[in-house]
Amino acid sequence: MAMQYEGPVEPIASHEDELAHLRAQVEAKERELEAMKKDRPREMIARERIVHHVKTPAEHVLAPEFRMAEEDIQELALNLEPESDDATMEELRGVMETHGIHNAFSVLRKLRSPHLEDDFHRFLVAYLVAGMEVKGMNEGQPEWKALHMTLYSIALPEVSADETDRNKSFKELVASMEQLYGGMLAVEEAYHGEPPYFTLELAVPIDKPELRFYAAVPNGRKNLFEKQVLAVFPHAVLAEEPNDYNIFTK
Repeated sequence: MAMQYEGPVEPIASHEDELAHLRAQVEAKERELEAMKKDRPREMIARERIVHHVKTPAEHVLAPEFRMAEEDIQELALNLEPESDDATMEELRGVMETHGIHNAFSVLRKLRSPHLEDDFHRFLVAYLVAGMEVKGMNEGQPEWKALHMTLYSIALPEVSADETDRNKSFKELVASMEQLYGGMLAVEEAYHGEPPYFTLELAVPIDKPELRFYAAVPNGRKNLFEKQVLAVFPHAVLAEEPNDYNIFTK
C-alpha cells in the first residue's frame, strides 16, 4: 500500500517543530499498521517519512521565516568539504540543528553526492528514532528505566602528596560526599516513570588506562546532580557519556 504523506497542520517554524512533526508521522503510521495487524521496522518507516518530507516543496511545509533563501543555501554548500565525508557530515549536522532537516537537504543536494545523501539519510533515521519511545517496552520495566537515565564520567583533581594535606583532604572528602548524598536524596521524589535512584560506579574502561568515576542519574535530575557535584567539588569535570563503558577485553 502506498504511503500518503500528510503535511503539518501549521507550517514548521523550527527544528524542534520539524522533529516533532516527523516523529508524530512515524507514530501515526505505526498505529495504522498495528490496526491492520501488520508490522514494519520503525527505521524503515522513519526513512520513508524523511524522504517524503524533504521531497515536498519547502513552501508547502516550512514557515516563510524558517525557509532558507536560495543564495544562503548556495553559500553554505560552497563552504562544505565534499572530499571529506566525516567533516561534511559534521557540518551538515550543524546545518540541520540550526536550519532544520528540510533546509539541510537543500544544501546537500547542491553537492550532487549520492553517497553523502545516503549517509545523511541513515544518520537522520537514527537521530529521529533515538528521540522516540521504544516500542514493546512498558513503562516501569528495568530496561525502560535505564533509557531514562544519563551516564556521566567525573574527573576530580588530585589531592596533595603531603601526608597532612592528604589526611585533611580525606576528612573533607567524607564530609563533602555526605553533603552530596544528602542533596541527591531528592531522586526519591522521581518524575513520572523515572527511576527513584542514582548509581555511582568505579571502573576501568577497556579503552582507558586509568580508573574512572561514573554516575547514572534520572534524566529529570540531571541539573540537580550537576549542581550538587560542582557545589561540593568546584573543580570537577563532568562529561555525559552517550554509550555505556566496556570493561571486558577481547
